Amino acid sequence: MHNSMLLTRQFSTAKPLAGSKSSKAWLRRQMGDRESREAKVMLYKSRAAFKLIQIDQEHKLLHPGMTVVDLGYAPGSWSQVAVAQTSPGGRVVGIDLLPAPPPKGASAIQGNFLSPGVQASLRRYLSDPDRGRPKVPPAFTPIEEQIKAALELEPDIEGVVSSERINPNPVLDLDDTKSSGYIAQERRDSLHDEEEEQKIESASISREKTQAEKEQNTVDVVLSDMCAPWPLISGFHMNTVLIPWQRLMNTSGVPTRDHAESMRLCTSALLFCVDVLKPGGSFVCKYYQGADDEVLKKNIKKVFATVKVVKPESSRSESKESYFVAKGKFKGVKKESISTEALEAKPEGPHGWNI
Repeated sequence: MHNSMLLTRQFSTAKPLAGSKSSKAWLRRQMGDRESREAKVMLYKSRAAFKLIQIDQEHKLLHPGMTVVDLGYAPGSWSQVAVAQTSPGGRVVGIDLLPAPPPKGASAIQGNFLSPGVQASLRRYLSDPDRGRPKVPPAFTPIEEQIKAALELEPDIEGVVSSERINPNPVLDLDDTKSSGYIAQERRDSLHDEEEEQKIESASISREKTQAEKEQNTVDVVLSDMCAPWPLISGFHMNTVLIPWQRLMNTSGVPTRDHAESMRLCTSALLFCVDVLKPGGSFVCKYYQGADDEVLKKNIKKVFATVKVVKPESSRSESKESYFVAKGKFKGVKKESISTEALEAKPEGPHGWNI
């Protein structure tokens, strides 16, 4: 009798989400909301696009050719606006923990922005000024100019020696490394090896410093909408989308907790601005109102010349959300000048334990 092996195959047990009272109420509100209807007609990913449009119209942040980073870009409405306003020649790079395709004309990285490794990857990506920037087709050159350019680059006819090539005053060269003998060749090789070693040594010393310098001052505008909720009202159960602290946060319904979480995310975004924003750059940051608003505002004032609080008309009146709009980043700002107490508070899970 032969031994038999039982092979099993596991299938997903994901269940479609049932429509709760809160999700049905959210649907009714969306269907009756003017901005939501307009966003659908204008093919924006969400009504949040109108918030950035109004902010940009009032403060003139986005211009053609700029590099823009959209923190918490999903589903992508802010990136859509940024692409339109920075074209032609601009580039828009988004980052979000949620899996979402970037809008046309934008690039995206999926990852947790609070992770130092993810931020390092984003800085490396931005250090190449051409990466993520739409390619501009080369301009057409008339055939007459092409022929003229080719003739200018054509070498001299063989056998014809130009008078400019003749040295009327030859000088005796005592450098024996230029002769064709064996000893001269050995000396040339030795000098070459020494030069190569010096180049390698100097390159290894300055490589890290050079890369760090490349990663600085690469961005014109940083947009942070990481606190925006994204209700999942259809499809299958996804922990990445449903668990609030994993999605760079959903509103919990507890104002103090939502405020503390938004302070944490805004402070992290501000520190990122110190690294990547060019002098004179701008920063837009969404936050939930609370006791520490002034602390965050003071931190932002250490980095930017002007700071204003904005609540766009398209933002719902009952919402606690507001926006800091900061312009004119100072040159030579240090991270050490910014208070990081908000980063030390860890978010709590649904049962009160820290994660």
